[in-house]
Amino acid sequence: METKVQVDIKKLVIIPIEIIYWVGVSLVILFSLLVNKEIIVSSLLLILLVVAIAFGMMYFHFLVPRYGTKPWIIYIGAFGFITIIALFSSFIGDGIHIGALYLTVIFSVGIISGSEIALHTAFYAVFAEIVLTVLNSEKSPESMYLLGVQAVILLIAGYFISRLTGVFHEKIQTSERQNRYLSILLKVGLISSLPDDLEDTIPRIAEMITREVPVSSCQICLLNSSKDQLSILGYFKFRMHKEEKLPFGQSFSLHEFPIFSDVLENGHYRVIDDVQIKAAMNDTSGTNLLFEGLNTACFLPMQIKRGKLGIIMVGEARHKKREPFTQQKIDFLQTLTSQVAAIINNAQLFQEAQHQAKRLEAVNRVATAISSTIELENLLELIYEQLSKVTPSDTYYVGLYDSEEDVLEIHIMIDKGERFPRFSLPRDKGWARWVIQNRQPLLIRHFSTGKDQTPIEPIVIGYNQPSESWLGVPLLAGERTLGLIAIASYSPNAFDEGDKLLLSNVATQAALAVDNARQHADVKEQARRDSLTGVYNHGYLLTLLNEAIEHGKNEGTPVSLIMIDIDYFKEYNDQYGHVLGDQVLQMGIQAIQSNVKKGDIVGRWGGEEFAIVLPGATLEQAYGVAKRIQMSLASIKIFDKTGKPIPPPTLSQGIASFPQHADDIAKLVDIADMALYRAKNLGRNQIITTEES
Repeated sequence: METKVQVDIKKLVIIPIEIIYWVGVSLVILFSLLVNKEIIVSSLLLILLVVAIAFGMMYFHFLVPRYGTKPWIIYIGAFGFITIIALFSSFIGDGIHIGALYLTVIFSVGIISGSEIALHTAFYAVFAEIVLTVLNSEKSPESMYLLGVQAVILLIAGYFISRLTGVFHEKIQTSERQNRYLSILLKVGLISSLPDDLEDTIPRIAEMITREVPVSSCQICLLNSSKDQLSILGYFKFRMHKEEKLPFGQSFSLHEFPIFSDVLENGHYRVIDDVQIKAAMNDTSGTNLLFEGLNTACFLPMQIKRGKLGIIMVGEARHKKREPFTQQKIDFLQTLTSQVAAIINNAQLFQEAQHQAKRLEAVNRVATAISSTIELENLLELIYEQLSKVTPSDTYYVGLYDSEEDVLEIHIMIDKGERFPRFSLPRDKGWARWVIQNRQPLLIRHFSTGKDQTPIEPIVIGYNQPSESWLGVPLLAGERTLGLIAIASYSPNAFDEGDKLLLSNVATQAALAVDNARQHADVKEQARRDSLTGVYNHGYLLTLLNEAIEHGKNEGTPVSLIMIDIDYFKEYNDQYGHVLGDQVLQMGIQAIQSNVKKGDIVGRWGGEEFAIVLPGATLEQAYGVAKRIQMSLASIKIFDKTGKPIPPPTLSQGIASFPQHADDIAKLVDIADMALYRAKNLGRNQIITTEES
């Protein structure tokens, strides 16, 4: 990772040094020719020139462009330049003071890499000067004394230059680092101004931090609404393997990763080393954030006035001595974390405002939708359509409660997009029953981790898979409980308090609409029934018979029809009065209804004639029903006004079956009616099937 500081130093120092180097080599050649015109024939000088040119080309055009200004690159350049200057000093002579060239190299090294490498260069320059002087001059006491003085002067000058340039180097680095940090803060601000969702912005911030600081990795984790889990929403690291999967969206409990819990609780950053990282990686949750080769990691809490948001973790794979988390770096990361926290907080507030606006819009749409219909089933469908637009869920159902039967019947049940037929929930079981019994909303955020906190054991409906999130609210009309609306998800933390408020508001409006729809349905149902006996009237009976025939045609199932006439009914009216006649009609209906199933249809054909429609029943099964009705009516006891027992009524019954005897409703009624009259002609109290007639 080549930082911008290195790039700027390369422009400011390396390029000028290269120019000076090539100018110096040219001047050495020129000066050597001026001092000694015969020196051009020296093979040693030619070799040195070739070496100097080759070293310069390799260093400035291969090593520096490829590896930048890493310490070992600077060492190669510094020692190489000192060596070349020392070797050329034999040809230059006394015309140029070699010490000035040494100090120039030391100065350049100090500016690029600081005082330490500059001081090492000074020591090497003294060493090179001593070696060459000893090899090229007489070893007299005076020369040795002069050499020592020159060495001490060069060393002292090199020391002061290294210290001075070290200060310059630190100032340059500090200035460049501050500029880079300001640039990063500006870029983060620019990213936050883009019209992207928070889910798109956070990964971009994580990538920018990793590339620009730079560090080896960056993860941004946000707390969930219950503040007990963190989700990884931003993740980036250098040198990712192709097979490596990004852990976006993964969640882990704070209890499973104590470092995060400690940082959030104390509200202070924490730096851990490789030993602590390895210990944390023994936990499976830690492997989502930490990886092999990570040497240090810094955890920074994101906090705002309204609470804790999450954590930013930056990791460093480079050695901590080379890339330490200095206080200056941590201070910047804390400033950056505060800015990111403000961005996330503003984005969350904006999203919450948008979501709240959508919720209010959904409530209005529900109010508009439910006012457009008075039919119960249409009403329930409209509520589902509007809720599904604003609160996505895997499961949705509406149940209506029958207090007399203590039954919660699920009218609409949709799970994973599949619609299920009506069914009733078991009594005293499941979260829905708890909502009905307690007349309160119930929100289950994460069932797997909070089983002990749920008020009642759930039951699995729909697909055979338990829900992780569940929200149910009751439908209340005054003191009456009409039912409930419930949504569920197979993902944890899918719903929050805002969703509960939305569903409660919808339920308040829906309850009024359901109550009105039920009353409308009751009125409508009363219009379909005979006022005396309570069974369906003639008109609606024909409608239901027609629907049963159509269903039988589509499904390939039989439909049987029993036509019934109460024998000698006129005599009951004439002899005992109409009050007892009405009683005989009601007893006859009781005998009929006690022997038919819930799905069977009983209606009054007219006067003392009745009809029973038996969907799915064969001729033989219909005959069994008629026989049981006959026996039930024979066992009843009837008394006149004086208390004297009178004979119970008998029935004449005629039976026909679709499609065995007829393929449409008119023919079926005619054939069953003919069988009824044959039963009456044979002496009444008879059951005649079409086969017999």
